[in-house]
Amino acid sequence: MESKRSESTNVSTSQRTLIINIVLTIVVLGVELMATYASLTGEPLNPVDNWSVTRGTDWVAFAAVVIGCCSLYWRHTHPILALVVATSSYCVFMLREYELGLFLPAMLMLYTIIASGHSRKWAVGMAAASIAISLFWLYERLVLLEDAGVTMLAWVAFGTVFGVFFAVPLLIGEIVRLRRKISGV
Repeated sequence: MESKRSESTNVSTSQRTLIINIVLTIVVLGVELMATYASLTGEPLNPVDNWSVTRGTDWVAFAAVVIGCCSLYWRHTHPILALVVATSSYCVFMLREYELGLFLPAMLMLYTIIASGHSRKWAVGMAAASIAISLFWLYERLVLLEDAGVTMLAWVAFGTVFGVFFAVPLLIGEIVRLRRKISGV
């Protein structure tokens, strides 16, 4: 009797995990596709004079979004691979100089890797790579600015945002992991 209950609990847990992964993948894909599609018709980010305008959205941007978001489906079965694919998609997106975007898959994978107790080295490495690529993207936007005050403000503001986007998921994942460890879950 006990083994049947345990078996049914495991089946329902794996089914629940599968459903959550499918829903999460679809929701994140929908959000990222809408944001990328909106960049087709919207004005490019151009907050000050001499800001280097980003590249127009093309099929590569949409491919990066689809690949990065779909990697979330494997976040429990192949978490390191999903992290690398999500982060690589983000890096391709940023290195091709599109508008800011495609943060969610990498952020979710950073959280998942840490919260589930997988390799911190991979998570910290991918977070550092994402921040470095983001700062390079920012450098490319600021290279022609002449006003030192505006340049400094942009470095601080965007640098803070990038740091928060990629460091906070690590912190929250660690808090969740430690909470589970303490409570014995």
